[in-house]
Amino acid sequence: MIRNFSLLALSLLMVFNLSGQQKSKKIADKYQDNLPAVFQNRLKPDKSAPMERSMTLKSLASYKQQMDSLEWKRIRSAEVGLQTINKGWFAYDSEGRRILSLVYTCNTMDDEYEWQKDTTTFNASGKPTFEAFYNRKLETDPWETWWETRIFYDAGGNDTLILEGNNYKEVKTWESNIWTGSITYALNDSTGLWEKAYKTDLEYDSDGNLLTSSRYGWSFETGDWVQTGQEEFAYDAQRNQTLRVNYYYDADTHTWSCNNREERAFDSHGNETLYINYGWYYPSMEFGPQRKVIRIFDTTDQMLEEASYFWNTEGNQWIPSYKTIQMFDTKGHLTESLYLSWDGDNNQWTPDSKTLSTFDVNGNEILTLFLGYNSSTSIWTEYYRTEQIFEADGDILETLSLGAKDSSGQYTSKYKHEYSYNHSFYSSEAAVPFEWNSFPPIHMIVGVVTMKWDQTSGTWTKFQSHDYWYSDFKGSSSIPETPLASIRVFPNPVSDVIFIDSDQSSAPFYFELSDITGKKVISKKLIGIRNQVQLSELPGGLYLYRIIMNGESYSGKVVKR
Repeated sequence: MIRNFSLLALSLLMVFNLSGQQKSKKIADKYQDNLPAVFQNRLKPDKSAPMERSMTLKSLASYKQQMDSLEWKRIRSAEVGLQTINKGWFAYDSEGRRILSLVYTCNTMDDEYEWQKDTTTFNASGKPTFEAFYNRKLETDPWETWWETRIFYDAGGNDTLILEGNNYKEVKTWESNIWTGSITYALNDSTGLWEKAYKTDLEYDSDGNLLTSSRYGWSFETGDWVQTGQEEFAYDAQRNQTLRVNYYYDADTHTWSCNNREERAFDSHGNETLYINYGWYYPSMEFGPQRKVIRIFDTTDQMLEEASYFWNTEGNQWIPSYKTIQMFDTKGHLTESLYLSWDGDNNQWTPDSKTLSTFDVNGNEILTLFLGYNSSTSIWTEYYRTEQIFEADGDILETLSLGAKDSSGQYTSKYKHEYSYNHSFYSSEAAVPFEWNSFPPIHMIVGVVTMKWDQTSGTWTKFQSHDYWYSDFKGSSSIPETPLASIRVFPNPVSDVIFIDSDQSSAPFYFELSDITGKKVISKKLIGIRNQVQLSELPGGLYLYRIIMNGESYSGKVVKR
């Protein structure tokens, strides 16, 4: 998969508490008016200022102890020069949780600027209790509240009350830490009283699987709850969800109808091998098939084939729609993905397009080709390609994107991305994580430059650039002043063997690896500067590692191909 290092996939799923509102405001005001000095000269909207790069980080130890803020900036080429189109600042508490996001954006269509801010507070247990969203047009304008959310918890840490803005609240009920239902209320502006709106009741089996979810609406005419919908679920022996049925109540006809029905089947490894979707048909008032997907996996859980079918009501049969065939090399790298469509006239699968990928000895994807098939000439034509260059340790240095060739054999478009890093420490060991929407780099990235090929002049011109700063601002921190050992885990992604390097050759330490469900799959005691751990028996996917050394804990993510 081609890496995309965009920063704009920001996570906004937070919840909050009335008691934290005042604290949140203090934190917001603190960072609004007292941003670290390294940021002060970058607050003003600037369409033409030249880019500078400031890197105050000196070592991993100082980073872990001092860094609690991050700035990024993106510019693009414009007639007036280099125009700032995005800026962002983030601040974190001593536990690495983000408490402030401040983003400045220019809409390049009409040159309108907008500031957005959201703040978060947490309780002593680390649960989010309050988040507020603000916006403004100019830096001199006051912040306007867009939305506020608060949440309260019981002694067991279960969220029992959620307040959204000033006119919505949800009260949730729990039994033995299992959510059993909720009631939502809306504020009547005329009376100032909370009025019932919706209710949800949940039922589970003895294994904790959700069996039914019933929905109700409040009737002011009868003064009682009226059921409006229900979902039913079923599971196999491995607790895979095999059935989901959604019903709703038609108030006009006073009858129950169905939205849809989904059936699934799984193999012994939990891979979904069959999916069938049913729709509700009128006037027969019964379910009828609509779409079916069949998947085939190999012994290592790699998906080899996926075929989709749609239901033909006239012929009362399944009609093929598309098929994807995937091929892997001996190391599990996806080298070819072939897409086929159904030729109804000749009743056969016909090629449509395919993607070819080439990997280096370290498992990095260095070439990707996308080709289209001409059924008239039976010739494959290259539509576009992407070439990537990596450092020996896995950091990407350059990405070259080329469009389809024209009649003269020249590529119609060329874009190039160049990446630069601070090699003094590793991103996976950062106390304050970067917000990636794809695989993170090995080292901390400090800049990305995007260039476009000028066909007329035959030169590369800067089109966009991202620059990232890391501040020396010292906030409150519970991290000890004791120098921390430098730990390096590589390569990432990994195919068979992962290496763990330490700068303390005589100190034993522990390496633990867990899957995304939290299940520990590897636990080893290691010693020495370089250690290696075999991962060839593990299925591909995302894993979380933890390293414990001298009472300190390091954590990060690694992708197994």
